[in-house]
Amino acid sequence: MNAPLPEHRDGALEAAAYELSKRHAVSGCKPVPLPAWAELQALPEWLERAREAATHAEPDATKAAEWFLDNDYQVERAALRITEDLPPQFYRNLQNRSAAEDKGLPRVFILAHGLLQASRLQLSLTAAIQFVIAYQKETPLTIAELWAFPTMLRLACLEILVTAFTRLFPDLPPPFALSHCAVCAGPFDDTEYVARAIANLGVIASIQWKDFFEHASLVESILRRDPGKIYPRMDFETRDSYRQIVEKLARGAGQSEWAVAGALLSQPPASGAGPQHNHIGYWLLGEGREAFEAALGYRAPLLDKCGLWLMRHAEALYFTAIAGAGAAALILPAFYLLAAGASPALWVIGIILTLLPAWGLGITLTHWIVTRIVPPRVLPKLDFTEGIPPDCATAVVMPVLIANPAEIPELLERLEAHRLTNADPVLQFALLSDLSDSPEERMPEDMAVEQRLVEGVRRLNDRYGQEGIGPFHLLHRPRRFNPSEGCWMGWERKRGKLEQFNALLRGGEQTAFSDIV
Repeated sequence: MNAPLPEHRDGALEAAAYELSKRHAVSGCKPVPLPAWAELQALPEWLERAREAATHAEPDATKAAEWFLDNDYQVERAALRITEDLPPQFYRNLQNRSAAEDKGLPRVFILAHGLLQASRLQLSLTAAIQFVIAYQKETPLTIAELWAFPTMLRLACLEILVTAFTRLFPDLPPPFALSHCAVCAGPFDDTEYVARAIANLGVIASIQWKDFFEHASLVESILRRDPGKIYPRMDFETRDSYRQIVEKLARGAGQSEWAVAGALLSQPPASGAGPQHNHIGYWLLGEGREAFEAALGYRAPLLDKCGLWLMRHAEALYFTAIAGAGAAALILPAFYLLAAGASPALWVIGIILTLLPAWGLGITLTHWIVTRIVPPRVLPKLDFTEGIPPDCATAVVMPVLIANPAEIPELLERLEAHRLTNADPVLQFALLSDLSDSPEERMPEDMAVEQRLVEGVRRLNDRYGQEGIGPFHLLHRPRRFNPSEGCWMGWERKRGKLEQFNALLRGGEQTAFSDIV
């Protein structure tokens, strides 16, 4: 869920962002490597020299030296995050500026410097969101650029820090070439620039950048208009997987990400469509994916085509791989039998004895390969971190088999324990009970079992419920004769209880249960 933003808006900040966007044009080329990023490995050695210089600072550089020595860990932490968050493959996906003075620099890097300058190096989540939203009124940013923004802010702060620090300590050369954006020609002296650059590195580390992304992303704002009204209720991981698919489709179709997101909203309803077909996930993950790709003119990369073919023939390939691996495991025993000049009878015995281990080895090897080459998929799910909404009522069920009345107190305690550990008011708790197998439909102790079950569940509802309505339920089934077992028992035992319970929830008959509380 998105965190609420403060109502205050900075008009000057938004105006600066809008003016910056009007001057920005992108080229179709890959961005050139930023020296501050490409040569980041030189920073640790520079930090050591900077510490040495700071310990012998001149009077006019003493305050900056103290700031640096007290907070140099912020610089080290920022460098580590830059390395982790901006791998070369991701960097190459960024848009670059076509203007002469910025040619080849990532657009989002110029934007990061623009925010720091416009905010007078007073960074905050609200300022970042307002600045980027205002910028996108003229020039939308891609998903990759938005995720790269905090890293670019770190790089910009490092450039400002190095620029100011090396001016205070002229004998200390910078660890990397500095961009023209790093010129500290503003209202502060170099000591203030050092202090604010380091302080902003700490602010960047504290900001929840997921909140920034979901407030600032144009694609996110479009997807939240999901006709099925499901997407906004999903958890972050699921929404992120949807956005990644939009990115992928945009690259393969040669369209912008926001155009692909908009196309999702304009897809016609599928024939015989139910409520689930109104959800954009039908076109991104479901049966409508192929038709949506065709509508976009999407061209899948060769590797993706191979992966799709493998998934469509997964079952046949799975058993073929097991059989192939098992057959390969038989090669060594076969060579041994051949070298030993085994008789036909020994061949048969030898193959039979090695067949089971070979088959097990084939299964193990196949599973090992599959787990290495098939990436895990995110199962779409709703976000219940703030509680279960009323229209998503959920039940925790305990299927049980009861042999005598003495077992009931323990079962009721377990049911109550589920309630104590899951106190959401929408959550319901149901005991799905069967009587033990018997030669007769009714046994002498059955009445006592059923009576104690009903009384026990009602006591729990009196304890935790309100106005006679509680979170606990009993669904008790009578025995049915099973000819194959030759006894009276609950139909299909545990699986049957769950199946009949689901049927009841979907509007089925209540005849499967003799007692319902």
